Amino acid sequence: WMGEINLQPTRALNCRANWYCDWKNNGPYRGGSRQASIVANYTFLEGVMQGFVTGFAINARNTMVFNDGYKLTGGVRCDLLFAYEHKLSGGQRMKVQLNLMNLTDCPWQPTRFAKDHGRQMLLSVSREF
Repeated sequence: WMGEINLQPTRALNCRANWYCDWKNNGPYRGGSRQASIVANYTFLEGVMQGFVTGFAINARNTMVFNDGYKLTGGVRCDLLFAYEHKLSGGQRMKVQLNLMNLTDCPWQPTRFAKDHGRQMLLSVSREF
């Protein structure tokens, strides 16, 4: 089973939920695969907070055991996003963004070959040219 719902109830709010369930044991892993995520962001379009963006993501997955005994750790992972976007002279945009990742300190592994790095904080600054 697989599904996805995308909602944009206002110009400022975007939401997406998706899920995946495979109960079979005939893949490279045993016990099936169950995953779900919810992602949302809100952009302030007017007022004192105009240009600010906030968002979150919640991802959940079961632990998968591969046929060779390797365990791909699952759990619940939560991320937050804070950003500010500003139009510079000349019409170019500049954005400052802070991502707080894996707030639940879940030992999440996106793939068998990439270990999670624990809690992370990422600050980025970008500008259009």
